[in-house]
Amino acid sequence: MNIKRVACVLKRVAVAACISGAIFFFAPVMPASTVHAESCGHEVYEWVELIKPTCSKEGKRVRICQDCEKVLETEAIDKTEHKGKWEKTQDATCSAEGVKSYICKNCSEVLETEDIPRKKHVFLWTTTKDPTCEEEGLKQQICKYCDAEGESKAIPAKGHRMVKRKTTAATCRSPKLIEKECSLCGITTTEREGSTIDHRYKWATTTAATCADAGVKTGTCSMCGGTKSEAIAPTGKHKYGNWSIESAQINGKVLKLTQSRTCKVCGRQKQTVTGKTAPFSKKHDKKKYYYKLTQKTGRVVILCTDCRQSVTGKISSGALKFTKPKKDKTRTISKAWKRLKIEG
Repeated sequence: MNIKRVACVLKRVAVAACISGAIFFFAPVMPASTVHAESCGHEVYEWVELIKPTCSKEGKRVRICQDCEKVLETEAIDKTEHKGKWEKTQDATCSAEGVKSYICKNCSEVLETEDIPRKKHVFLWTTTKDPTCEEEGLKQQICKYCDAEGESKAIPAKGHRMVKRKTTAATCRSPKLIEKECSLCGITTTEREGSTIDHRYKWATTTAATCADAGVKTGTCSMCGGTKSEAIAPTGKHKYGNWSIESAQINGKVLKLTQSRTCKVCGRQKQTVTGKTAPFSKKHDKKKYYYKLTQKTGRVVILCTDCRQSVTGKISSGALKFTKPKKDKTRTISKAWKRLKIEG
């Protein structure tokens, strides 16, 4: 090994370290035959790189004499070229462009930038106003990234969905009522169906009818409470009193008798029956005739006290019918017998 060569190299390293500012402790190994700079012709030298250049900073090197180790010259070393790569530094959105940068991987300097085109909007339909039964709603296209608004459209009104809630039967004052309610908004409506019905009267007799006079009945409607009065026709069913002899007439041997009775309720209706007897045996004095009357049935017995003949009259089918005269010895002394008043 060339010891002198090694010594020179070590010295140059020490000098380079001192010049570069490094703290370097070195015990110099100097050969005995070291050449002084004053007498050195600096013919043998070597360039030593003190600072390595980078892409952001120049380097530095010195020329050192290999014999006397004097720094003969110092010069800068040009920067190296950047070694970069493209990186996305800002994402593109639908509302703004993005950015990609060419960045040096050694010094992180941004060497170049380019725009990244905007993204297209991605619209989603969103309901901004719900439709009601009567009013339209609204839907809007809204970008899911930037909330930008696109097309808008009306949402048709839903229309009422009526369901039957209550039914009120028709009355004499109101037709059938159907109450409906919207299942969506709760609005109610009342519909009329058909027409009113007749009153439903509950009748009560306020004045009873008689055989000759009309009565009065009053009806009260069970639905509205209204009242109505109507006449009750006369019953026509008279309640007659007792029979009485109204008149008696004689024509020769034949006796004509008229009986009558009056309704004891109205006092106006009168019922009359007339009948003729068969001829008696001979013509008698009109004062000789007596009668006995059963007032309830109108049965009458007529007795002639002169010829001692009698006939019996009964009312049948609205007529007074007599039996044939017959011998009768009955005496007229009892109170039941009365003298027959004969007209004319």
